Amino acid sequence: MANISRPIRTFRSRFFDTDDPDYLCGYEIFFIWIVCAILGACLEMVYSAVTNGYVENRSSLVYGPFGLAYSIGGVLMTILLHNDRYKPNWKIFLKAFLIGSVAEYIMSLGMELVFHHVAWDYSNMPLNINGRICLLYSCFWGLLGLAWTKLACPFFHKLICAIPKEPGKIIFWIVFVFFLYDCIISAEAALRFNARQEGIPPQTRMEAVLDKQFPDWYLKKTFANSMGIDDEGNISDQTLSGQDSHNPIVGDGASKAAA
Repeated sequence: MANISRPIRTFRSRFFDTDDPDYLCGYEIFFIWIVCAILGACLEMVYSAVTNGYVENRSSLVYGPFGLAYSIGGVLMTILLHNDRYKPNWKIFLKAFLIGSVAEYIMSLGMELVFHHVAWDYSNMPLNINGRICLLYSCFWGLLGLAWTKLACPFFHKLICAIPKEPGKIIFWIVFVFFLYDCIISAEAALRFNARQEGIPPQTRMEAVLDKQFPDWYLKKTFANSMGIDDEGNISDQTLSGQDSHNPIVGDGASKAAA
C-alpha cells in the first residue's frame, strides 16, 4: 500500500512544480490535455473541410472545440514518451503507433458500450481490427506522436512553464471547473438524446432542462459525425448529420453522441 501512496503523495505535492524539466507535473499534464483537445478538434474540422468539402463540427463536448480522443492520446504519448524524446525517430514512431492504436481501440469500445454510438468506423479500410483501428490511422498516430514528442510538446512545455505561477493556478482552476462541467453535461445530454430516440419522456426536472437546453437538432449538429449502434452491434448507415457512415474518413466526431 505504501508503494502506491508514495507516488500519489509526490504527485499531489509537486502538482504545480514546473521547475524540473525531467518531471511532468499535474499542472503541465492538464494543460497539455487541453491543448491536445483543442488542436485535435481543429485538425478534424480542417480535415473534414479538405476531404468532404464542408466544415463539420468534430468536437467531443457540447461547449468548446475539444476532441477527447486527441487529448487522451496526447497525454498518454506525453507521459509514456517523455523519457524517450532523445531516442531515434523510428523507436518513437513505433511506440506512438502502439499507444495510439491501443487507446483508439479502447475509446471506440468504451463509447459503444456506454453511449451506444461510435465516432469512427474503419470497417472498409484495409488491415482494420473490428473497424476500430486500422493500419493507415495507426501510422498517423505514429507520425503525430513523433511530431508531438520532438517538436510540439517541447514548445508547449516552455509556453506553459512561462505562465507566472500564481496567475497560472487561477487559470488552471477556472479551466478545470469549466472542462469538468462540460464533460458531465455533455455525457448527460448524450444519454438523454439516446433516451429521446427511444421515446422515453423526461423523468426528472433535470432531464426536462436537458431536453430544452440540448434538443435533437443541437446535438445532431454538435455530434455530427456520430453513428448509432443497434442491439446486434450494427453501425447505422448514416451519421447524425445525415452523411454516409460507410465513408472510411470518419474522425473523432464526439464522444459522440458523446464522449
